[in-house]
Amino acid sequence: MSLQDRVYGITGGASGIGLATAQLISERGGIVCIGDVDSVMLKEAERIFTSRGVRFSATQMDVSDKTQVESWVAGIMEAFGRLDGAVNAAGIFGKACAVSELGDEEWHRIIAVNLTGCMYCMRAELKHISSGGSIVNLTSIHGTKGMARHAAYGASKHGIIALTEAAAKENGDREIRVNAIAPGAIYTPMMQKIWDESNRPMDAPFDNPTAFQRQGKSQEVANVIAFLLGPESAFTAVESKVADVRNRITDMSLSSLPYNQPTRSPTVTQHAQRSSESHNIYENLVESIIAGKKKKEWNQEKAMLEKQIDVLQAQLREGEDWKGKDQQLTEILEGMATTARNSF
Repeated sequence: MSLQDRVYGITGGASGIGLATAQLISERGGIVCIGDVDSVMLKEAERIFTSRGVRFSATQMDVSDKTQVESWVAGIMEAFGRLDGAVNAAGIFGKACAVSELGDEEWHRIIAVNLTGCMYCMRAELKHISSGGSIVNLTSIHGTKGMARHAAYGASKHGIIALTEAAAKENGDREIRVNAIAPGAIYTPMMQKIWDESNRPMDAPFDNPTAFQRQGKSQEVANVIAFLLGPESAFTAVESKVADVRNRITDMSLSSLPYNQPTRSPTVTQHAQRSSESHNIYENLVESIIAGKKKKEWNQEKAMLEKQIDVLQAQLREGEDWKGKDQQLTEILEGMATTARNSF
């Protein structure tokens, strides 16, 4: 996959996933414009690219400073006259701390770099990026589920997903793709620093091992990013339809009864059980939808089933007894899963 003479801006590009991505883009003929706050790592990155005799630029910049971000992007346009894509990989992890003890300064520091910094970068990039261009934002597996003692980090990565979805919808008419990837345990200098601080041995087993039972490598993530930047992903943009199905199911199972009917409301345990059942059905739906092709038929059936859920929810809010309604809900959800499996 050639990226010959295309120009890409990469924040956090002096180490870890950012550097691995910059190296891969350069190997495929692209011009990389690295931005990073770490002057020491930036000098090492400059040495690497200079030794290869390739076109590149390296700029020390802090993504939480909008003036520096705008100056960095303007510098790319001045030097190379175009911007074909960007990778927003700059981020910090922060100190381990429970929410009850989380200080304002630490919260604002993490949000400023990870979330606001990503917004500053995207805002500047989207003003100059060419039609048909691509932006890839790095979120995290903790952008899809919370992490104890790292609420600020998780919140910032959750925010990047929403920011990405919004930008993707806003720029699709220009054929500009905006995607986010959510890596899990990837070995990077930042990961090593976290382990050093917690005295975690390199060979310590994972609490929740993945299918591969090992850490990922920065180069492996870079391969995915390079695909999203290149022409092969011309029809790939962030999609939230599946998440919408999940939200409908979760909302129905947790908040369908009015607050003024405590005697009729299911217990917390029953709620948890129904939520778990709904989640399992949702997982089956996702597998079926991802594997399937007959999307039109599924959408028609899904719309009909969702109307049934809306009617049931309205009845419950109007004060009708819960008795029997939970069974109706279960049958509707099971019908959605069965229809999805049979349709595809």
